[in-house]
Amino acid sequence: RSTPPTLSWAAVAGASGYIVELSRDTDFIEVVRAYRTRRRSLRPAGLRPGAYYWQVSASDGAHRGRPSKIFRFVVLAR
Repeated sequence: RSTPPTLSWAAVAGASGYIVELSRDTDFIEVVRAYRTRRRSLRPAGLRPGAYYWQVSASDGAHRGRPSKIFRFVVLAR
């Protein structure tokens, strides 16, 4: 079983939390997983092998900011 990567990002002033989305495509037409966290890093678990794209948005609890640029990682089969 592969070790999932640690996704991390810079703090955003005024943010009370972050929304991290994972997708198999760069358009995020189908979001595979979405996480809400107060931390500035996340280690997604239980992902199938293959390439994933991710983006993060800051949230103040009521509003969601614009998504970050899109990043990519690969989960290898073991």
